[in-house]
Amino acid sequence: MPEAATGEGMSERRGPVLAVVGVTVLAFAARLVALDARPFHWSEGRVGYWALRFAETGAYEYRPVAGGPLVYVLARWTFELFGATDATARLPVALVGGLAPLVALLFRGVLDDRETVAFAGLLALDPLLLYYSRFLRGDVLAAVAGLVVVGGAARAHRAGDSRRVCLGGAALAGAGGPSGCGVRHP
Repeated sequence: MPEAATGEGMSERRGPVLAVVGVTVLAFAARLVALDARPFHWSEGRVGYWALRFAETGAYEYRPVAGGPLVYVLARWTFELFGATDATARLPVALVGGLAPLVALLFRGVLDDRETVAFAGLLALDPLLLYYSRFLRGDVLAAVAGLVVVGGAARAHRAGDSRRVCLGGAALAGAGGPSGCGVRHP
């Protein structure tokens, strides 16, 4: 009897997905616990101040040193929902950083199952990604969007599935929102 008919093949294929989901839960915990334990870094203070001004006035002014508008928009939403604190300002970046291990699933087929789970673990626990996922800046937002672009393209190429190209295209558009590099360096 074929594996798929017995269910064994299905559970083997789900194993790495469940492992990546578990790693993602770990990534969220690592990013959200004590998110307000340290005061803002001076760079976060600038972005936090401009995010507060945007939340209060609705007026956004592009500042090359601080990047694109996405960080301000996300901070404004969390301020409106939960109030303005260091933790709520950092929350959108922490959530996107926590979701980063799921991007590894786009590389299934290019990577084997163990490599996919290891890649998810790297995205969850890499010290630099972890630190900047707990930091009010757009770097992690742009990096995760960039990984989705590459993962979507790899998946589309491997599977011949144009939906993955659309995913990558949307992520490419999203990658410019936090960085503003496209505005500075056309």
